Amino acid sequence: MDYREAHAMFKGTRYAPTLQKIEEAILNGDKKALPALLAQLPTRSQLMTRLDKDLKGTSTFKNLKAASKGKGSKWTDLKAVASLMTRLAIECEHGRDEYAPILAETVDMFDRLPVVLEMRRRVI
Repeated sequence: MDYREAHAMFKGTRYAPTLQKIEEAILNGDKKALPALLAQLPTRSQLMTRLDKDLKGTSTFKNLKAASKGKGSKWTDLKAVASLMTRLAIECEHGRDEYAPILAETVDMFDRLPVVLEMRRRVI
């Protein structure tokens, strides 16, 4: 992850102090410090792993697992993505805004679900 991506993902989050240190290192030309500072920030994968641990044993987890394996119905897929969006929104609501970019991606995923596209065609 580079600074621009980190800034977009973590600005205004609990990781803001680390971003400040990264900015200072950039301004001071301390390129050696950047990898270690950037490594202090979680990756999307690490954030999703944390979320995965929280969801284990829930219906959201079961629906996501079925959807990821292609074993769910179109309605299971819809419930899985909608539940994930809800969970991500709850994380953001509790001040963990680092999940906001993942929430935005999940909303885009929801909009592209075949069942959602099908419903839109019926309404329009």
